Amino acid sequence: MPSPGAPGEAEHSLVRLLEGFLKVCDGISFAHARGVIHRDLKPANVMVGEFGEVLVMDWGLAKVFGHSDAAAAHVTPDLAGAQVARKARGSKGDRSEPLEAEPLRTQDGSVMGTPAYMPPEQAAGEIERLSERSDVYSLGAILYQMLTLFPPFTGGSAYAILQRVIEGKFVRPSERAPGRPVPRELEAAVLKAMAKDPAKRYASVAGLRADIEAYLAGRTLAAARYKPWQRAAKWVMRNKAVTAVSAAAAVVLVAASAGFMWKILVEKGRAEENARVAGENAAAEREARQEAERLQRVAEEKARREGDYALLDQYRSAAEGLWPAWPDQVEDMNEWTRGARDLASRLDEHRSRLDTMPAGTSSDLWARDNQTKLVAGLLELREKTIPDVEARTLRGREVGRAAQEHREDWERAIRRIADSPLYGGLVIALQTALVPLGPDPESGLWEFADIQTGLVPERGPDGKLAITEKTGVVLVLLPGGTFWMGAAPRGARNVDPSAQTDEGPVHEVTLEPFFMGKHEMTQGQWERVTGENPSFCKPGVKFGDKTVTLANPVEQVSWEDCDRWLGRLGLVLPTEAQWEYAARAGTQTVWWTGNEKETFAGAGNIIDSNCKRNGGTAGRDYEAWLDDGHTAHAPAGIFRANAFGLADTMGNVWEWCRDVYAADSYQTHPRDRDGLHGEEEAPTASAARSYRGGSWADLADYARSADRFRAASGIRNTDLGVRPARVLASGQ
Repeated sequence: MPSPGAPGEAEHSLVRLLEGFLKVCDGISFAHARGVIHRDLKPANVMVGEFGEVLVMDWGLAKVFGHSDAAAAHVTPDLAGAQVARKARGSKGDRSEPLEAEPLRTQDGSVMGTPAYMPPEQAAGEIERLSERSDVYSLGAILYQMLTLFPPFTGGSAYAILQRVIEGKFVRPSERAPGRPVPRELEAAVLKAMAKDPAKRYASVAGLRADIEAYLAGRTLAAARYKPWQRAAKWVMRNKAVTAVSAAAAVVLVAASAGFMWKILVEKGRAEENARVAGENAAAEREARQEAERLQRVAEEKARREGDYALLDQYRSAAEGLWPAWPDQVEDMNEWTRGARDLASRLDEHRSRLDTMPAGTSSDLWARDNQTKLVAGLLELREKTIPDVEARTLRGREVGRAAQEHREDWERAIRRIADSPLYGGLVIALQTALVPLGPDPESGLWEFADIQTGLVPERGPDGKLAITEKTGVVLVLLPGGTFWMGAAPRGARNVDPSAQTDEGPVHEVTLEPFFMGKHEMTQGQWERVTGENPSFCKPGVKFGDKTVTLANPVEQVSWEDCDRWLGRLGLVLPTEAQWEYAARAGTQTVWWTGNEKETFAGAGNIIDSNCKRNGGTAGRDYEAWLDDGHTAHAPAGIFRANAFGLADTMGNVWEWCRDVYAADSYQTHPRDRDGLHGEEEAPTASAARSYRGGSWADLADYARSADRFRAASGIRNTDLGVRPARVLASGQ
């Protein structure tokens, strides 16, 4: 089989490669049936003959169960109709193959085979554990290379690769080659075949072969998971030539509408019975048959209409699940688009049917109403939803290309983060859609740009990021740790004279590392993501001597808005614990700046003398001692950042949090990992959600690190925005 960069590689389509792979599976299955395992399967040991025959070569490490390895070394079984002999090896100085492809040969009980393709048990020298599933692993590694053009493990010495093999950690095919269309189902087959635990692999080569054959035939794979619409789409794509009634019946069955098929059979049976009774009367027989055919057509049309309506609902629902628009979703989005286009192609048929439907009886009106909804739904699917998913597919590919372009940046970031004492030896993996920006010059914490939300910012001569209207979200990787959450009027920790009862008791919370927005989400970022800017203080509006721009924070966004749109980007709302941990940045004082209001100056934007001077409302309280220079909210990053490098955690706009608010939240034990208090889901639709941090329209007390506020999840206010967070994804 061709290796990456080999001549003629482009001529081998994925389908042809998979067909050849099936022949390799046949050969290995043949060997397994005779008690032989290969133990050194790799692309270099698979050869394609002049007439398309596939030969499995080099049985020098083969083992026959029940025989010693010395005996196995001389086995040359006849596979795929060809005599397979041992391949001559070059000298130790021969570097025609990369290190990961070079074999390691030692005595039984030690490592033997080729590092990049051998299973973990073989890499660990546990020869007694080798079985047919060991060859399954190696076949999975070959399939990996077919999909990505790279071996599963590369870089470093052969023994360094062995260590990674033993640990079972490799990059998923779709992440290794984000610029290539790696089918989701084939990736699932690779991951199953290459499972670290042999018990989790395919039980035999036949199982792997069956899944690859199923993929080629358009059937479902045992290794992959499917949503109902995906199973329905596969059936439709496989059965293009089936009669209309059979296709409709299948779709109806998928849509759980089997009752319509029963009606078809009943009506058809009645008509045929009428035809039989009138058999002696030719005219009556013809009339009865025509009536039978008419009734069958009516039933078929009804089944098709109801089936398409149910399928339309499934496709609309599935489109909502095709987020984020990342490389691992591209294959699903392509599959969805193919099926959705096939469904939308029946729009004209359903529209023509609507034009001819009677409108006399209540039953007719009901049928017309349903047909009208179906036509409208198919039109929306064709004109809006399909183009939207296609646009997402393009974005997914762009995200994949960006990962390739910044791979060296990521490798450097991973090494430096692991070496940084601030992170305590934390080893991270490449995070989809993020670009490393390096550490903040003051905090030392690493920062990353989300390329889905805008341009990647650049650092100035002082090392600080230049934030503009077009800049994307910047996320700071915060180290995990334990901190004291809440406040109390007196005590040993987090003493705050203004502490409220819902801020206690002060308690310990331990968090895993996570990403937190360096700034509040800007109007420009929100508009690029959603296509809208709901803010009250819009660009061009002047407050005092300051004019609002797209770099100002977005406001008038509800909790529901934020949860929906952030989720589409792979972002989340921070928990209250994450928010307070980030805002405190290691402090136990009232504000992160200290215990006195005067320390607030230059670090936050609240209701002050500037607000009062530029149209303040009579009778309101102001922090008259302060002039922060802004009447309304300020652009991102204007004020001094805290020790974590986070700006605007005090004032500017309030920031939604994930938690369902409860006055006694802190009486419950916070969730491990992210510190969530209480349940993730709201008990009622009217349940309040928490928000934190104060705003430009509030006093300093509301910007205290422990202060809590709440509102219904659908509420939108002119001083309420969002600071996105993100879960740190682990590697494979």
